[in-house]
Amino acid sequence: MPASGNELELELRPLLAQLETIDGGARRIVEEAGERAERRREEARREADAILEEARERADAERARAAVERDGVGRQKGEAALARARGEAELIQAQSEERIADLVAEVLECVWRSGR
Repeated sequence: MPASGNELELELRPLLAQLETIDGGARRIVEEAGERAERRREEARREADAILEEARERADAERARAAVERDGVGRQKGEAALARARGEAELIQAQSEERIADLVAEVLECVWRSGR
């Protein structure tokens, strides 16, 4: 015999309470994953900024050295040194972009695993 509406409500109340607890826990997990992902993105941005700043400093130093060399040895050698500096700066830039891509992929994987 089917239970009355009140009896059914009484039977389902504990189950619904458990589902609300589970849902709350799932929401917390998703929020925490989002927070972790944001922290990792910020960490990746800071790391990329540091890499780029280092590249700029190295490139500036190489340009200065190249200018001195160019004055003493000749324009051709200075231009070659500057080209090397640019190549090194480009390499560092490419490496930073790869690191950012890897970190973003890792963050996205964390978010996907969390159910977002």
